[in-house]
Amino acid sequence: MNLQTVKYIGRGITLAFAIIIVFGYYAISQCANTPIVEQLSPNGDWKLMIFERSCGSLTGNSTHISLIKSDQVLEDTAGNIYVAEGYPEGYNAEWLSDSSVKVSGIKGENHLKVEAHEGIGVIYE
Repeated sequence: MNLQTVKYIGRGITLAFAIIIVFGYYAISQCANTPIVEQLSPNGDWKLMIFERSCGSLTGNSTHISLIKSDQVLEDTAGNIYVAEGYPEGYNAEWLSDSSVKVSGIKGENHLKVEAHEGIGVIYE
């Protein structure tokens, strides 16, 4: 083999590894949120959302709950008031007033469980 051929082979191998690394990172880091429940607050200012979040086969599915402004869409981020392992079956969330929500059906290992978000109290049962 001449030097030119070795250079082409080296560049090809480097490019192949770069593609594998980029594709692998992209495949692992992609998460998707699937809304399960969406409820507007009594005054229409907020949305209470229960959703399933899946980040690929390495992490499994999890239950997330967020409070977001009513004119916003659910972004591809984690919940801001509650996060737990497993599917969101059996969870319920409801508005008690414009400034209070109740979340029931809590199960699994909790990773986030806040008592208030932007002046809205959260009660867990």
